[in-house]
Amino acid sequence: MAPNPEGIAFAIAHDGTLIGIIGAAVKPAGPTQRGPGYAIGFWLGQPYWERGFMSEAARAFIAHVFEVTGEDKIYSGAVTGNAASLRIQDKLGFVRTHEAMLHIPSCGKDFPSTHTMLTRARFVALNN
Repeated sequence: MAPNPEGIAFAIAHDGTLIGIIGAAVKPAGPTQRGPGYAIGFWLGQPYWERGFMSEAARAFIAHVFEVTGEDKIYSGAVTGNAASLRIQDKLGFVRTHEAMLHIPSCGKDFPSTHTMLTRARFVALNN
């Protein structure tokens, strides 16, 4: 098994253009994450929404994270009003675990958020 990195990040490109990013970082247990482990976040430029780019990139990225870290679960989530992010997580097999307030530093305030978790077993079962 490969060493367990503190963080992993990939660029998402289409036709040689950067269109998004996806990353995972080790986070402690807390109000937004039920246990310690990797938390995944992603961003995709608006012109590329609803074209399947993030679902495809996230599926490959999650497989990579499970492979290189040996973890049995990973976490994610989104501001509750971000239906598109939550839809992608649902598609990938994430299960909603709880609601909490999430501080967004760039906005300087807290927002209601929905938090999710994906087990290795569920990911494998849904993607084989």
